[in-house]
Amino acid sequence: MILQKQNNENKVPHTADLELISRLARQAGEIGLRFFGRNPKTWTKAGDSPVSEADLAIDAFLKEKLLAARPDYGWISEETADERPAAEYKRYFIVDPIDGTRGFINHNPQWCVSIAVAEAGRPLAGALYCPALGEHYTAAAGGTARLNGAVIEPAPAAAGETMAEAATMPALRATSAPIVCRKVDWQKLPLSFTQGAERAAPIPSLAYRLALLARGRLSAVFVRPGCHDWDIAASDVILQNCGGALVDLAGRPVRYCEQSFRHGFLLGAKQAKLKELLDIVSGLDLG
Repeated sequence: MILQKQNNENKVPHTADLELISRLARQAGEIGLRFFGRNPKTWTKAGDSPVSEADLAIDAFLKEKLLAARPDYGWISEETADERPAAEYKRYFIVDPIDGTRGFINHNPQWCVSIAVAEAGRPLAGALYCPALGEHYTAAAGGTARLNGAVIEPAPAAAGETMAEAATMPALRATSAPIVCRKVDWQKLPLSFTQGAERAAPIPSLAYRLALLARGRLSAVFVRPGCHDWDIAASDVILQNCGGALVDLAGRPVRYCEQSFRHGFLLGAKQAKLKELLDIVSGLDLG
C-alpha cells in the first residue's frame, strides 16, 4: 500500500473509468460468490482483522485487469501494495475486494466489492457490487447515482410531510430511518436526540452502510476512527450524487490518496441534516 504518483496528464474521461470499474466490479463479485457460504480459508491480519481466500482472489483479479487497462494509474488496495517502480500518478484505483469480510465469512450477504477512481484527493467514480443482494451501485462525480441502472431518487417524505418540509426539518426530529452508530458512542449523545431516533442493527460493510444512506434507508452514519480510503471512497461519490456528504468533525470532505490512507471520526448524512448533526457531535469524545 505504498503511495506512488506519476506526472503525466490524464485525459481519460471519468465516465469511461466508471464503465471500466462497474464492469469489473460485477465480474469480481461473481468470483466472490464462488466462495460465499462455502467456508473459505481465512487468516488474521495485523490489527486482528480477517482476510479470506476470496479477498485475495478478487484482489489479484482486479489488480491484473485494472492496471492492464490503465497502466498509468496508481494502486491503493486493502490487500496489496503497488509493487511497480516508484513513480508519480495523477489518478488512483482505490480497491476493497470484499468490504465486510467478517460478514462474508459468517454468511451475511451484506458484503460488496468496492472500486473507486480518485484524482486530486477526491473520488471521480465509484462502483459497489453486492452480489449476494443483487445490488449494483455506480456514480461518477457531477452525475447521477444509480442502483442496478436506475437513478437513485430521493427518499419519500414521512407521512404528512412534504418533500420541502422533509429537507428543512432539523435532525433532532424523530426520523423515519435509523442511524448507524456504535452503542458506546450512542450513549454519549444527548437524550434530546437519542429519544427521537433509532439506532440501526449492525451492518458489516461500511461501504454498504453509506450506500443505504444515499438511498435514504438510513438517516446518518457515524464512522468510528480508523477507516481507510478503500472502505469509503466508492460510496463517497455515490452519496455525493444523492445530496449527501461524508465529512470530518470540522465539516471538511474526506481527502484520499494521502498516507496513511486512514481517517479519524467521520459523519455521513444528507446535506439538509449535516449541520445539525455536526452541532450535536461537536465536543463529544467519539474516538
